[in-house]
Formats: sequence, C-alpha cells, structure tokens
Amino acid sequence: MRRRGDRRCWLSEPRVCFDGERRSFRDRLSQCCRGCRHFHRIIERSTGRRISEHVFCDTLHKVLEEMGGYNSELVEINQSLKQKIRSLSILDQVSKALQSTLDQDQIFHIILTGVTAAEILSLNRAFLFLVDEQGGRLAGKLAVGPTGPDDAGRIWDELQRSPRSFSDLALTPHDQVRGNAHVAELVRRYRVALDDPSDILSRAAREQRSFLVADAAADPATAGVGAHFGVGAFAVVPLVADGETLGLLMADNIITGLPVTEADLVLMGIFAGQAASSVKNARLYARLQEKIRELADSQEHLLKAERMAAIGEIAATLAHEIRTPLVSIGGYVNAMIGRREQAEPFREQLTVIRCEIERLEGVLSDTLEVARFKDPVLARADIAAVVGSCVRLLRQECRDKGIAVELDVAPSLPPVWLDMQQFPQVLLNVIKNAIHAMPDGGTVSLRARLTAGGIELAVADTGTGIPPDALGRIFEPRFTTSKHGLGIGLAVSKKIVEGHRGTIRAVPGEGRGTTFIINIPVRQ
Repeated sequence: MRRRGDRRCWLSEPRVCFDGERRSFRDRLSQCCRGCRHFHRIIERSTGRRISEHVFCDTLHKVLEEMGGYNSELVEINQSLKQKIRSLSILDQVSKALQSTLDQDQIFHIILTGVTAAEILSLNRAFLFLVDEQGGRLAGKLAVGPTGPDDAGRIWDELQRSPRSFSDLALTPHDQVRGNAHVAELVRRYRVALDDPSDILSRAAREQRSFLVADAAADPATAGVGAHFGVGAFAVVPLVADGETLGLLMADNIITGLPVTEADLVLMGIFAGQAASSVKNARLYARLQEKIRELADSQEHLLKAERMAAIGEIAATLAHEIRTPLVSIGGYVNAMIGRREQAEPFREQLTVIRCEIERLEGVLSDTLEVARFKDPVLARADIAAVVGSCVRLLRQECRDKGIAVELDVAPSLPPVWLDMQQFPQVLLNVIKNAIHAMPDGGTVSLRARLTAGGIELAVADTGTGIPPDALGRIFEPRFTTSKHGLGIGLAVSKKIVEGHRGTIRAVPGEGRGTTFIINIPVRQ
C-alpha cells in the first residue's frame, strides 16, 4: 500500500502501518492492500477484468496459499542448506585432521572419531577393518564406541559438561581415550578370508560396494557379523584408493536404536574416500621410512666394512712385521733356557720373557684372525657332529680344571649350512670363555634343539657371570671382562654367526653363571 505522497509500497518493506501497528506480511496483504487502488490495478491487469469483492478475496486467498507454500519450501531448502554447510564444515575438519599426520594409528583414530563424534554422522559405534599386506584376509584393526548405555550416558554427559571440538577429539591419541576396550576387543577377534562368499564384510571389500543392513538375522551373509558385534542393523562402506581395497568401515546405532539411513550410508561413502587416501599415504610413508632405515643400515654396514678392511690391511702388515723378529727372539730365549748351566742365574727372567712372547704371539694370531675374516663358505653339515667334535677337543682341559661337561643334543636334528672352518671356532671360543669363568671348577652345559627359528645352541656355565652393564658390550672388539682374553674372540664369533644369517647373545644363567645362545637358520 502506498502512503500519501510516497511512491513505495508498504507490502515490500516491514514498515509501521498508518495506525501505528506492525503487522505480518500476511496481515498487511489481507488488511492493508485490500483497500489499495494500486494493488487493485495490479490484480485487474493480471486477471484482465475488473475486480469485485468476491473475486478479490478469492484471488487474494489463492495468492496467500501459494506464497505460504513457497515459504514452506524456502524454509525446508534453507534447513537443508544449513545441514549441508555443517556437513561440509565437518568434512573440512576431518580432512585437515587427516592431513596433519602420517602416523597410521592416529589416522585410524581420526577416521573412527569422524564417524562417531562429528555432526556429519554421529553414529554410536565404528569399526575399522584392513586388508592384510598379502591381500588374502580382512582383519579387524581398531574400534570406537561405548560398552553399553551406562557408558554412553557417562561419555555424553562429560561432553556436555566440557564441550570439545572435533579436532581435540580426533587428535587425542587413541590409547588416551577412556573406554573403547570392549569394541576394540570385538574388532580384533574378527578375521575373515576375502574370498569367503558367506560373509557380508568380505563381499563388500571384494566387490567394493557399500551395504545397508536393516535386519542382520534375516540373511545368513549378515547373521554372523550381527551376532559377533551384537547388532541388528549396521552400515558397511569399503575404503578404496586408486582401485585398491584397503579395508572397510562399519558403523551402527546400537545404543540409541536409531535407524542407520541411506543418507548416513552416502555420507559414510564420501568420508571413506578421504579416509582411504590418508590410509594409503600413511602406508606409503611407513614403507618409505622402512626403506630409509634399511638404506641407513646398509650405508653404516658399508662404512664399517670399509673401515674394517683398512684396519685389516694395516693390522696384517703390522702383525707380519712384528711376528718375524718375535719368532727370532723366542727362538733365542728357548735356546738360552735349554742351556741349563748358563741359564740358571736368569731362569726366572727368561721364563717370564718366554711367557710374554707367547702372549704376544696370541695377540698377533687374534689380530690376523680379525684381519683375514671372510664371508663363510657354506656346506650342509650335521650340527650334532660339530658340537661333539668341539667338546672332544676341550674335554681334557675341562677334566684338568675339574669342570664337568653336560651334553644334551636333540635327536634327528636337520642338517644346517655351515662353514666348517669358521663355525667350530665360535663354539670353541664360547666354551673356552665358560672354562675361564670357572677357575675353581663347575659345570658347562651344551644344549642343541630345533626351534621355530632354526637350530638353537645354548652354552651355559656355573661361573662368576658377567656384570649386567657389560652384557650389551661383550661382543664389541677389544672389550673384555676377563684377565685371560683380549676382547677379540667374541667379536669374531659374532661376525661368523651373522655371516651364517644367525644370532648370538648372552643372558644371565639360572642362579649363576652365563648362558650364550646361538641361533642358526635351517635352510633347505
């Protein structure tokens, strides 16, 4: 309606009417515009005839009904837009959280938190399954969700009292989140072959399809899943990146009992696309890190090998140059000791000189042994025969020192690949160490048996033992805890065992002494 002298229509703006009242759009249309000549002319032009009171009212009512319908549609559209804006906002937060880390466990937690804690879905529980590296099985990995209604009520009360953003919830380490123990145990116990035709999860992963299950008990393909997780309705979406199925997301509303809808399934599918890309990136990053570590180890081994080769050349040259005059000196000393009458006044001194010469020759022999170390030349061998041969070589020395030898070799041990020049030296070094650790007698036990990792040889003594702080260093060159050794024998033994693709370690014995454990793989 136009005000006198005013060209604006009161219908188009929320103005105060002539009587000073503020009216709604509908009231202004029916009460004010009804007597407006300008509005009458608009109606007449639109209908092509003059308007009577009856026609005006009918037309006005129709306009009001149509405008009311448009208004309802606009409200619905507005609500839908707001929901989509909220969903996009949450998806943006999820995307940013996933991009903030390359740690696989943290990515798994962000994915599950996005399904259960974000406004985009707000489902009660979420389960993550991954396809193993060989691609043959689907295994439960991680889960988020309350144990039951009481636990859910406690969690929701805590969130209401102390609201937290999605980023806070998602970036909290999974092991620091209270609860989840029950669902985590459920998902870890679930394993299924990818080619199993009777399992809905296997089918979803194999066919890269999403499924919405309304009644799990009604179908044999879903009954097992429903029974295992104690749920009747659930949704399943695959995690697919570059055409490869990486795993599955499963979610339900077991606590609230609300239905999982098609809209939830669509949003889960959108969410799963982002999640799959993050999982694949994290796996590639983990493999890259592993390759970097392997490269660093290879470089370290190469540098050590180069250093050892240089040291070996120097050591071999020095040992050769020293050994020649040392042999001459030793020969003269032995000749002087042989002349009893002339040597009698200096017998004690000459004896000391001879002992020191023998010790120096031992040092040179050990040094040359390190310098001459080569990769083993392997041949099939009977480990029982090798152990028996080493024991026979040292049995007399053990008898002389009051040391009992106990031998326990399991029957029918399979043949192993050994260097018959190098490997017996390992056993001899370890047994000699055991003998030196028991100056007042004792027992040395040798055991050989077959394990999952190959042949295990254990050499145990009842001697003085090795201090705990030295156990980790006894295989280092030149490190020794004994006055009898130079710290070379065990270092060489370790290199020989590793050359056989095996391991050697020392552990405190039961009660006293030390046990050396050698593992050699069995290869056909």
